[in-house]
This record gives sequence, C-alpha cells and structure tokens, in this order.
Amino acid sequence: MSRPTNPPDMFPALVPPIAVRYWKAIDRYFSIPGNIDPPTVKQVVDQMIALDADKPASPSTIDRACRRFPQFCPKPKDIHRWMRPPWEPQPHKVMQQAAEIPRRVLLDCTDEATGLHTQVEAEADQTGLLRLVSRLPVLLVAGVGTLAVLDTMDGKVDGAIHWCLAFIKAVHQSL
Repeated sequence: MSRPTNPPDMFPALVPPIAVRYWKAIDRYFSIPGNIDPPTVKQVVDQMIALDADKPASPSTIDRACRRFPQFCPKPKDIHRWMRPPWEPQPHKVMQQAAEIPRRVLLDCTDEATGLHTQVEAEADQTGLLRLVSRLPVLLVAGVGTLAVLDTMDGKVDGAIHWCLAFIKAVHQSL
C-alpha cells in the first residue's frame, strides 16, 4: 500500500483506515476525565481494542502506522489533548490565522438595489470574524451631551441655547 500524496483535507478518502482507528483511540483516551498527558503506546492499543476488538491492535501496529503514515499518525508521545486529526480543521491554527488578520479594515461596498458605493469600517473579533463598526451611538450620545451642556450655560434648562438666542435677537433687530 502506497502513501497518499494528496492533502488529506482535500481528499479525505485517501486517509488510511489505520489512521482513522488510531485517532478514534486517541479521542477516546482524551475523553476519559483526568487524561491530560500524551498517551503511551500501550494506552492507545488498549483504546483501539476497546473500540473494536475484532481488528488487530498491538504496539507494533501503532509503530508501523507511525512509520508508514507519519503525516496522519504522529507518535503518541507527540500528541496533545487539543490536537485533532490532520484531515480535520486545527483549532490552534485557526486562532493563529485569526491573530494575523488586521484588526480594522476598510471595505468597499456597493448596494445592489441603488448602486450606491460606500466604504464601511469593519473590525475583527477574537474569532477572526469581521463585524461592522458603527459610530452612530457614539455621535448621538456626544451630540445630546453637548446640547445639554450648552443649554445649561445660561443657568436655565429651557431647551434653548443662550448664545443662539442672543445671536438671533441681534440679527432680528438689525433687519
């Protein structure tokens, strides 16, 4: 049997059956509460037998799988609890890719109904998803706060800004 040469995430049918059995045993090992250290070869063999007693499993089976298919079956001592089979998405790599995304980007958008072309600002969150940045609440709060401060400058809260009233009176008298 020859080794698969295509990337396993693109062609999962090329993953050797021993690799699937191997990773099922690894997952079963780490699903047991308290197992946080990498498994030993014997522990992997025990889990393989527990999953399917009809198929052969021995330390030499594990060693042979690790030698023949190193891209699919790393040695048990090199496997950590957070690792997934190589043909599945790797959570730690997704997080590394998310860290490489620029935090704020400008996106060109075109409204297909009106044809209006605008730029919007988006920000990447912790998972790497882009979220639109809206400044409307900040501007609204700042505007209302400014009007409240200007309204109280004449000593009365009457909804009218004193210097605006004085300016209007001056202009009105000159007309």
